Amino acid sequence: MKKDQTYTETIMHSIRRDIILGTYRPGDKLVISELKKYYQVSLSVIREALTRLTEQEIVTATPNVGFRVAQISPQGIQELKQARLINEGTAIKLAIERGSIEWEAKLVAAYYKLVHTEIYLPKTQQLNLEWFMAHKHFHMTIVEGAGNRFLSKICLRLWNQSELSRSQALVGHKVAPGIEEHRQLTKAITDRDVDRALEIHAAHLTNGINHRQK
Repeated sequence: MKKDQTYTETIMHSIRRDIILGTYRPGDKLVISELKKYYQVSLSVIREALTRLTEQEIVTATPNVGFRVAQISPQGIQELKQARLINEGTAIKLAIERGSIEWEAKLVAAYYKLVHTEIYLPKTQQLNLEWFMAHKHFHMTIVEGAGNRFLSKICLRLWNQSELSRSQALVGHKVAPGIEEHRQLTKAITDRDVDRALEIHAAHLTNGINHRQK
């Protein structure tokens, strides 16, 4: 990998991290010259990183205007929920039918990591990036059990979309979203109970959306 590509990848993840942690809020303009100074890289690296984030729909680009942090409307959140219910629901069903013992052990380990990771940093009370990573790993481990790489890509894309609104809802709020639901979902999946797992998953998504819209 070329040096510029490495820089671009690093900066893309850095900007995405700062969006998730609330440094940049929905609708904020992302000024390339300011980002260049802050991240201490070239304009071309910043521009390419923002372009990649636009492809992930975390950032929006408007000709002759520039880049902004994406905003998700209430309708958009509901549409995301519907898409996740369909795709993640299918993945859960397939994972329960196909998942190996090794995958099941990996899921339990991902759950254990999630529940032992603080959402907010103890000293600063800022959002903890490690929790977001653990949360994503838990849900994507479930999807992985389906054994369908195309389905996994779709679920990951939808997850990245949902993460933006989730993080904005958590900024400044001391909550522990879905801890009991994660436990119940893990149990239902390891019990190989499709109906129960789908029921808990649907409730989990609904409760998450309700919290975001308060």
